[in-house]
Amino acid sequence: MIRKIAPLILAICLLLPATIAAAWTNPDTTEIKDAKVFRNLLENGDFCVVLHYEISWTASTDRANETSRQLFLIRLMDGNTSLGQVSPYPFHNYGYGESIAGLYWGANESPTWGGNYTLRVEGNPTKWAAPIPLATLGLTGDDYTVESDHDAVIEDMREYIIDIASSIENDWSLVGELYSYVRTGPVLTEDIGEAYFSGAIPGLSGLCPSLFTVQVLQPDIDDKPHPKTFEKELKSQFNNTFIDDGTQALGDLTGVSTEMAGTLATLFGFLVVVIICAFKFQRAVPGFLIASPIALIAAPLGLISLTVLGVVSLLCIIVLMVTYFFEKAGG
Repeated sequence: MIRKIAPLILAICLLLPATIAAAWTNPDTTEIKDAKVFRNLLENGDFCVVLHYEISWTASTDRANETSRQLFLIRLMDGNTSLGQVSPYPFHNYGYGESIAGLYWGANESPTWGGNYTLRVEGNPTKWAAPIPLATLGLTGDDYTVESDHDAVIEDMREYIIDIASSIENDWSLVGELYSYVRTGPVLTEDIGEAYFSGAIPGLSGLCPSLFTVQVLQPDIDDKPHPKTFEKELKSQFNNTFIDDGTQALGDLTGVSTEMAGTLATLFGFLVVVIICAFKFQRAVPGFLIASPIALIAAPLGLISLTVLGVVSLLCIIVLMVTYFFEKAGG
């Protein structure tokens, strides 16, 4: 029985791939309308290609019944070498009609700026019978942004994407639904526009935040240096004196810096006073009050930094407040 049906099974297996590949006709339009390359978006030297393309059939009945993500690939080629590829984002009409896509490389892996590369929108070879749908566009110097400043590049990218959005709106019959105007300029609409363009160009909100109503921006923090002039004056006024000699000797003995040696000596004296008071008065609180002047004297002598003085003072205040409230509550 198996021998009789084996030829039939073999014939079905051989014909099945051809049947799948021939389930639809090639698009009437497979075209890359335009492309532009941007840099210095997330970091200096990165590389991002944005392309406007179209895959469509004149008759809707001829359209493939699988999405563009399943049937097509978008590649950047250097001769016969693929530098990277993405899949279309099937947001509207199975992903067919006018669309946008983007390919991004970080600075450490970016293609050469100004290179004569080729963009390809092509059918997935596992899904199509020959001839496979193909559109190409060679990148030239005119396709690279002339801007290099970060903010200027972002603004150039925003204008370019909004122009594409305007064309896609008309093609999809969704005029006014992909972008709108606010005080700062054109932005993608929060519902349809942001959903589509963020899916078509992964990471777009970081690459071009000005396209979004709600923007995630890196704060510009001015790392202003603080010279600590007064503290340095306190530490230097006893240079080459017995205080300086003593802290240096203690530092050499304990294997720490001179500044740390002064801090350790001060804290040791502070703790000694607190412990003595704890045994004398059966309470540690008086010790904090009596030992406080040690820190106040050590700072002007340059033994401890003003930061350490602040921490010790805060600790004393906390201990006194906690003790007061507990005694009052138990009183």
